[in-house]
Amino acid sequence: MTGHKHAKHMADYAADAAETDRPWDRWQMRYHGGDWSALTCSPSWTVTAEFRRKPTPMEQWVNVDLGGERSFWRTEAEAKAAADRRTYARVAVHMREVLP
Repeated sequence: MTGHKHAKHMADYAADAAETDRPWDRWQMRYHGGDWSALTCSPSWTVTAEFRRKPTPMEQWVNVDLGGERSFWRTEAEAKAAADRRTYARVAVHMREVLP
């Protein structure tokens, strides 16, 4: 016998429910490969939908020189060290979505 398609997500959702009375705030769903949408209530776990925990935003630093060249760094310190070696304009950006 095969388990439910979303059994792993159901267990993760149950763990979230043990920590908060609004576990759906941590989850997203989509149909047919469309855009991810935030849940507004507990999911029905329909097999035609996909579910995932909301991705954690990640701060990323970008050095952009006047010629348009871009270098990406995980920390501000790495970006500043690279900028000290070259002439860059420093720009902080936040990733809107981190792929699993």
